[in-house]
Amino acid sequence: MGKKTTLEKNLTYSLELKQSSGSPFVERLLELAAAEKQGSKTKTEFWKKGDFIPAADGIILRAVQPFDREPYLVLQEHYCLMKSMIKEESFREMLWEEHNEDRALMMTVIKGNEYIGYCGIKDTTKDSWEIVIELMPEWTGMGIGTAAMTAMLNELGKRLNVTSFAVKIDPDNTASQKLFERLGAVPDGLDTIFIHKEEDLLRCEEDNLHLIDERLTALASKFEVEPRRLLSHVLVYHLRWN
Repeated sequence: MGKKTTLEKNLTYSLELKQSSGSPFVERLLELAAAEKQGSKTKTEFWKKGDFIPAADGIILRAVQPFDREPYLVLQEHYCLMKSMIKEESFREMLWEEHNEDRALMMTVIKGNEYIGYCGIKDTTKDSWEIVIELMPEWTGMGIGTAAMTAMLNELGKRLNVTSFAVKIDPDNTASQKLFERLGAVPDGLDTIFIHKEEDLLRCEEDNLHLIDERLTALASKFEVEPRRLLSHVLVYHLRWN
């Protein structure tokens, strides 16, 4: 077993914590309904201007289709943090439904007829649009991420006039860091994932101090934070696309 990423460490600790607070159920339902309506409008506006987006090297971005379900779930078997649940059909259906939510503007990445992965915006109802991208492991390291991101960002600017984005990356994911830095993303702080209480974050850090190495120290310097904070947080980049 390799060392856990920051996301995996956060998930482990979050599963240990008891969740005892939250907004009332009815209020939450109303919030979700409003978000879905707003997201649906944005998604319709985007795709009515063209169903296919050509990228470099024969890469195509298109709207998610029902037949993407199986390859998408294969992709999740590689990257999903909750490995013990990925074989359960109810969990797989939940992942697929989230991928298709109206507020999630997702694009399938293909080459020829082969499913390569997806990219998109996690939630278009938020003030800050967060970019997400996942590619099949066998297709990484070939420049496809750069091609897909460039095409997607160009179209988001043309179709929706959106040019400012956030990207959240695990401190151990050096490939994604390099990808977005090449695209012009700059450090913009840290964020928490799964757990948020300071005492729990500190506990997570204390238990993993032995993982701090030269690479993590250099990365912390770039983000102007203590190295230990990268054991409990993810990196946040800001990307302005012109």
